[in-house]
Amino acid sequence: MILELVPPTWLVDLAIEENIVPDRIFNQWEVLSKWQLKSLIDLGLSSDHYLIDVGCGPGRLAVKAIQYLKAGRYYGMDPYPPYV
Repeated sequence: MILELVPPTWLVDLAIEENIVPDRIFNQWEVLSKWQLKSLIDLGLSSDHYLIDVGCGPGRLAVKAIQYLKAGRYYGMDPYPPYV
């Protein structure tokens, strides 16, 4: 099954870019964003660090990271114009 072969983040970004109807991956947006932030915290991210998110996509991590980090500590960039 494709969901086992392709990372979920790629599927979400692809679905948004290609205007695909939301599916069960989109229903897990909140779960995936929490998982991303928790993983970074487990790796040592603290609220006073800066986070540069290269290839931030539609901002799934940004939503949680901006709430966690001190003001002005998150920077996201993506080559796909609708995301910036």
